[in-house]
Amino acid sequence: MRSLVVARAVAWRTLHNVSHNPMLLIPQVVFPLFFLTAFAGGLSNIRHVPGFDYPQGYTAFQFVFVICQSAAFGGVFTGFGIARDFESGFGRRLMLAAPHRTGIVLATRSPRCCAGSSRPCC
Repeated sequence: MRSLVVARAVAWRTLHNVSHNPMLLIPQVVFPLFFLTAFAGGLSNIRHVPGFDYPQGYTAFQFVFVICQSAAFGGVFTGFGIARDFESGFGRRLMLAAPHRTGIVLATRSPRCCAGSSRPCC
């Protein structure tokens, strides 16, 4: 139960940082959408190429890439946040204050889930 308390606190801190500094969230959202519009719009005639047998069309084919890219950007920016925490000294204080370090791992894996709900879902 203590690890869920730690996870909730760390996840709240992450969401608080993102809400006060939207530049942490904007690239994660804008870059995949930009690539979706650029590639799906510019390469939409690929569906007429012989051998491209994807019945839903190129936009649906490209959407999978956008979802994978969004997940990758989420991981990269989570890593940037963890690095920033350790560079500023917060990571050391967190390691001393958290009785169970599994909560730290849970919070970095799913901050929206832990901080956004009243029941534990991590």
